[in-house]
Amino acid sequence: MKILVTAFEPFNGRDMNPSQLILEQLEAPEGVTLIKELLPVEFKTTTKLLQERLKEYQPDIVLSLGQAGNRPEISVERVAINLDNCRSSNGQKAIADNAGTYVCNHVMYTVLHEVATNCPEMKAEFIHVPFLPEQNPATGYTMELNDMVKGIQAILKYFKNNS
Repeated sequence: MKILVTAFEPFNGRDMNPSQLILEQLEAPEGVTLIKELLPVEFKTTTKLLQERLKEYQPDIVLSLGQAGNRPEISVERVAINLDNCRSSNGQKAIADNAGTYVCNHVMYTVLHEVATNCPEMKAEFIHVPFLPEQNPATGYTMELNDMVKGIQAILKYFKNNS
């Protein structure tokens, strides 16, 4: 079994992103080939990169990780919005966004679209993680890195045992 795990580099002037740090510490469960991919926080680049990696590796499962500073815990996402079709011809957004429609949404939608149209046997999931305590978020929502790693590690084992 092959599992592709993606995460994001730091963005918005921050010097760390917990999704990247989790990715770096993840270990493959027995019987799993773990493929790790660090994504830039850029709409066009991530689409091309994801399409290339899905074709290259043909994973059984894609697990995408991202940071959501307004979350107190690890969150499994249920919905991705196709905002690419909501942009005008000059590239400007034709609708207003909120915090839930940034590049994380784009990655989730891109992967789910690729799975639905080209890889129906593949499974995909997107998970948001909170800030680290040292990021000093105004929301106060944080989680220790080792707890996040343990949580994502447990999700990998669940995928292995239930696929």
